[in-house]
Amino acid sequence: MPGEIEEAQHVHRGEPAGNRLGRIAPPRLGRSCVFYAAAQGDSGQRHPVGLGTDAFEVNQYRPFQTLYWAVTGKMVGGRVVNKHTVSREAALIAHTRNNAYQFFRESDLGSIQPGRFADMVVIDRDYLTIPADQIKDIKPLMTIVGGRVIFDVAKESSP
Repeated sequence: MPGEIEEAQHVHRGEPAGNRLGRIAPPRLGRSCVFYAAAQGDSGQRHPVGLGTDAFEVNQYRPFQTLYWAVTGKMVGGRVVNKHTVSREAALIAHTRNNAYQFFRESDLGSIQPGRFADMVVIDRDYLTIPADQIKDIKPLMTIVGGRVIFDVAKESSP
């Protein structure tokens, strides 16, 4: 329906293993309706799909694990729980631009452009080219919010 927005968290597809996996009926385990249109190459999705890690009481607050799940369909342990995966680019857009849209902030958040907040993360490897199974292992080196460095691993590890 027009005006609807969908959001997906990898916990809803079987993470963490053990306590939630048994609650998902086997016929439903490999399907994610949120990603089905994107997996079929439907670039004209009716609803922007966002990826998130906001519910850290029940989910891991690690965006690269969510990206790993969206791209590979696997839980962190390697078990495939979602056969409808998306490209790395689509997963990244879901985690950035689409989330900005969900918060009615698409004019100043979600992408690096003139006139927008300079919120970004510098990572230890190339998300777009590393083997997909390594996406979950990506580590931040620096985080910049509003153009200001708020985390720098080099400064954190120096005496």
